[in-house]
Amino acid sequence: MTIAAGLVGALALLGACSLALSPSAPSPASPTQSPTVVPSSTGAAEGVVPAVEVGQGELAFLAVCGGCHTIDGVSVGAVGPNLTHIGTAASHRKPGLSAEEYIRESIEAPTVYVVEGFEPLMPPGLPGALGATNYGAIVAYLATLS
Repeated sequence: MTIAAGLVGALALLGACSLALSPSAPSPASPTQSPTVVPSSTGAAEGVVPAVEVGQGELAFLAVCGGCHTIDGVSVGAVGPNLTHIGTAASHRKPGLSAEEYIRESIEAPTVYVVEGFEPLMPPGLPGALGATNYGAIVAYLATLS
C-alpha cells in the first residue's frame, strides 16, 4: 500500500471527528514549528527516528487526526485532547511505558486512559485503517512533540 493510498483510506475515518466539528471550525493552521529530528541518509541509529518518517507522520496526522486534535501551530481540532506536548506527557503518564508505547496504547485501546474533561470519542480501528507505515509514522511524529 502506498502512502497516498493509505492516507486516502484513512481520510474516511476523519468523518468520525468532522461530524462533531461545527461548520465554522477554522481550517488547520499552517505549520510554524517542526519537531526536532536527526536526518539520516543511511538509516537511523537505534532510538533515533528518521526525519522522513516524522515528516510523513505529521502529514498523516493532519489528514486523519488534525480535525479532532490540536497541536499548537499545526492543527486546531476541538474534539480531542491537545497533543502539543504529548511526547513529554506520554513519557511519564503511565509508569513502565515509554512515550511511544503510551501513544500506541492510546490509539489502539483509546478507553484505557481518557484525558479528564474529554469523552472517549476516538474512532476504533485506526491502526489497521492507516496501515503499518502511516500508523508508525504518526506514532513517531507524536513521540517527538515536547
